[in-house]
This record gives sequence, structure tokens and C-alpha cells, in this order.
Amino acid sequence: AAAVVSLNMTKVYGITTILQPGMLKVMEDGKIVYIDTPENIKSVIETGALNGQVLKNVQFPDTEEPPTSVEFKVTIPKNTNALEVVYETPYVDVGLQIMENLNEGLLERYGKMVAYHREKEDLEIAKRMSAINDQKATLDATKKEIRILDKTIDELEREIRVVKENTVSLINQRERFISKEGDTHNVLSAILFTNTIQQNIELGKTSRDDLSNYRSRREALLLQLETTQNKIKSLETEIRSIEFKKNSIQNIQVTRLPKPGKSPIKPKTRLNVMLAGVVGLFLTVFLSFFVEY
Repeated sequence: AAAVVSLNMTKVYGITTILQPGMLKVMEDGKIVYIDTPENIKSVIETGALNGQVLKNVQFPDTEEPPTSVEFKVTIPKNTNALEVVYETPYVDVGLQIMENLNEGLLERYGKMVAYHREKEDLEIAKRMSAINDQKATLDATKKEIRILDKTIDELEREIRVVKENTVSLINQRERFISKEGDTHNVLSAILFTNTIQQNIELGKTSRDDLSNYRSRREALLLQLETTQNKIKSLETEIRSIEFKKNSIQNIQVTRLPKPGKSPIKPKTRLNVMLAGVVGLFLTVFLSFFVEY
């Protein structure tokens, strides 16, 4: 009789899907931080927070009144972050549709969180891109000033050479005039040469001082140029690191698509028959003793 009852009972199948929390970031010590904890995801599923999405467009048999809520069994296997979600139903097609809706609802819910965190990283990237643009503007201005200084230094060096050559020439001419004795005109010319030579010497000294200052300024600009280039490289490295973090942010992972079991989970026909047999045996023995005595 137990076997007959068990065989006539409605068969219930378990539709199973396995989920994994999405990764948010990896800490310096290697610890993974998830977009949400398995416990929180379990609570979201079990409390029916997604019932509206889960039941949306689900086609139930005409003989069944569509439910207003869905009950899932969620377990977190020991030493894992995975969630095993099971939905029990006599209608496999309906169960698959419900489980697919559940996964879509979870992906949508946590997709918004993923988008939020990625936007935060985008803002950090934008800040560094702006800083790079500022540094590049400084870099261009520095290079321009160096080019101007190079031109100025070249002109000063040429001027110093010309002044030096003129000074040597004037000294030689003065010496020639001085060597001619008794000529008053030659003496006056020598005095004029001497004044001009002194002016050239002062001009040369001033030009050399300016040249030294320009060269010092150029060295300072080259150092500033190197510092700015290093800042740009550092910012670019930070951007690559942030982009890696951004791309590492994951939505919840469906590691196993909804799949029905090969055999019903209810009724447990074999167990029911065995229990009925044991109970029947005890009743038979009891009745035998009762009739005998």
C-alpha cells in the first residue's frame, strides 16, 4: 500500500544553480574583498527580495494558481564562498524559468553595485588624467623655455667670442700706435683704444655673467623637466593600476546554470517502501503475540 501511495504522489524535482559572489578588490595581503558576502546574498534570496522579478512572465499550468512568493533553499558549502540554490517544483520547465529569473535578478541587482564602484574608479582615473594634462602643459612650457635659453646662450657665446676677438685686435692696434714715438695723434688714439678695450672687457665680463646665469637656469629647467616627466610616469602607472582594479570588479558569478536533478527528490519511494516494510513487520509480530496470548 505504501508503495502504491508513493507512486501516486506528485513527483517533485529540485532545480539547482550555483552562484559565486563577484570580486570587488584584492587587498595588499592577498585577501579578496567581494561585492557582497555570501551570507548577504543568501539573505536576499531567502527573504524574497527578488520575488517580483523571479515570478515575472512565468507561465504556470492552468490548473495552478500563480504564487505570490517563491521559496528557495540556499546553502553555503563549508570552506567556500559558493551558494547552492535549490528550488523544488513538480514542473521542471516552470522551475527552470524561475531559477533563470532569479539569476537575472541577482545579476541586475549586483550589476548596479558593480557600475557604482567602476564609476568611482573612473573618477579616480579622470583626476589623474587631468593631473597628467597639467603636467604636460608644464612640460611643454619648460621645453619652450629651454629652447629659448639655448638660443640665447648660443647668441651670448657668439657675442663673447666676437668681443674677445675685437679686444685682442684693439690691443694689437693700440700697441702699434704706442710704438710710434713722438706722434701726439698716436698717443690720443692709444688712449681711445684703451677706453674701448676697457669697455669690451666690461662687456665681456657682463656677457659671461649672463651666460653663467642662463646656464644655471637651463640646468634647473632640465631638472624640472625630469621631475615633471617622472610625475607623468607615476600618474600613468597609477592609472594602469586603477584600470586593473576597475576591470577586476566582477558581478555575481553563475558558476552553474539552473539544472534539474535526474530523478525526483520527492516522494522518496524506496525509503517509504522500506519504512512501510519495517512497520508492517513489527505490526505482524505484535499481532502474532497478541493473538497467541
